[in-house]
Amino acid sequence: MKERLLEILEDEKPWYIYEVLAEEETLSLSLDTLEEFQILIEDLGIFYMLLLSRIGGTDQISTALESMALLAQLFMDHGAPYLRETEVTGFFDRLDGGRELFDWLCSHGALTYREGWYCPVSVPLCLFCLAKIYSGWESDEKESLYQELFGKSIYESRFWSPGEIGFGHADMYQLNMRNKNWESLLLRMFYDLDEDDFYQYYLKKMARELSLAIGDPDSRTDRTCFLKELHLTVKTDEKGETVSIFYLLPASLLAFEQLGLGALYDCILRHAAHLSGRTVTADASPGEMDALIDPDAYKGFCETVQGLL
Repeated sequence: MKERLLEILEDEKPWYIYEVLAEEETLSLSLDTLEEFQILIEDLGIFYMLLLSRIGGTDQISTALESMALLAQLFMDHGAPYLRETEVTGFFDRLDGGRELFDWLCSHGALTYREGWYCPVSVPLCLFCLAKIYSGWESDEKESLYQELFGKSIYESRFWSPGEIGFGHADMYQLNMRNKNWESLLLRMFYDLDEDDFYQYYLKKMARELSLAIGDPDSRTDRTCFLKELHLTVKTDEKGETVSIFYLLPASLLAFEQLGLGALYDCILRHAAHLSGRTVTADASPGEMDALIDPDAYKGFCETVQGLL
């Protein structure tokens, strides 16, 4: 088991186990759960429900779900999970039975207090509680739900450089979630917990939009047009090594990458000797654009999108 856990920390897979192992506050909780069963629990729902039962006991699972889901609603619009005392107490005091839920969170260690700030013991676990409750909604409520959660972001962009992958956005525009790792976690949780409705009311629409933007994967004209629309910009050094990649993230591509289904930056060659010292922009010729693309990786990227339709 120890060797397997080391592999999870190195490979970050399964992602839902890695996320709680990577948190100092839930490391021992996760290890105790895994060691008790002596098997790797390869099911998101089962594993996180076991973690919840360790926090509140099996007889208080519903209370744990409700209170930690409310906590997720409170911090998910922030960039970090730190909440001022007045913000937390004011939020729960406005809810029917909110004070009891707040007291439960504190008494069971699900919400900690330090130097004027409250912090959830586990962000992934709180997000799981939120996704678990929302997944139980009626199907006809899901379309507006997923639009509200994941339909606000516009004018986001992707930055890649060796050893670093990040996001950019214009402050004047809205974001789904300011913390993009949390956004990715929540999307992947819905993909697992609410597979049918998530696909029907969100993912299928995103895949269709992305497929239309891509056009014919075998068409040089369509490929060039797609990359120009994204304002793809690739910079190489004097040795021809790719040192930076930039492109816009329309909602469909953002969802695709945040779900971990694929990434456009993986389709860009990391070495292009004939473009040494160049910065290739969206205004480049089709030939220069083609010279940047790994054809096999791009084909796989497009096939994954098509497979979602």
